[in-house]
Amino acid sequence: MSAIHSRYLHEMHQRFGQFACWPPNTPLKLGDVGVLRRDKFEKVTTLAELGVRSLPDETGAPVLLEYSSAGQVHLAVDGEAQASVLPSPVGGMVSISFGREGATFFQAVDAVRESITDLPKLEKALAPLRVRKIWKPEWAVVTSVQRTGPTMILVAAGRDTKVEFNVSADALGPSIPLAAAAVRAGFASTGEMAVRVLAADGTTPLFGAAQFRKRLTGTSLVYRTDKLQLTELGWDDLDADE
Repeated sequence: MSAIHSRYLHEMHQRFGQFACWPPNTPLKLGDVGVLRRDKFEKVTTLAELGVRSLPDETGAPVLLEYSSAGQVHLAVDGEAQASVLPSPVGGMVSISFGREGATFFQAVDAVRESITDLPKLEKALAPLRVRKIWKPEWAVVTSVQRTGPTMILVAAGRDTKVEFNVSADALGPSIPLAAAAVRAGFASTGEMAVRVLAADGTTPLFGAAQFRKRLTGTSLVYRTDKLQLTELGWDDLDADE
């Protein structure tokens, strides 16, 4: 895993508490099943294909998700510093400048979190598959995804790189997030980027996953090897060297 790749994944998990897809435009759905490593999710099958259906799920309200590497990303319109939501009637050449290799700008408009809400029920549904050894010990299941509208993900490949696009005040209408403006305008020029994603909608850049893990019992936190529990995975549960 490259240093840029690793930094992006770690920063996104710190900010949002979910794993970042790699590549960032990889499509995922609730119930996808596969092998999860820090650097990627390798899909193998789905819960539906395994015969598991109708699990309780919920959909959150649309929100604006934003992240930029602290002190390393600068937005400007015609050279004047600007926020990541452009107020009307601002228009002109919009630039996003990056101060170091791996610096990230992420913005997703109308992001909706979809989640499986009852892990104990899912665990019970998977129990027969484990007994029959259809469910593999290394498998994880996608339990949440962020489904987004207009999305822009930029990761600089080097220092002092810049992305530019030109928007007109007439095209903006009311204040508009930068990602939505970029989708309308398209890039005018870009510096050397490790990642450049610009999508109108349908992306799933963030997700959560669960896996059967050994239960901890007693005050000494002794592992019981005969008991496994379907547990949401965190950053420290994944081996970067796998």
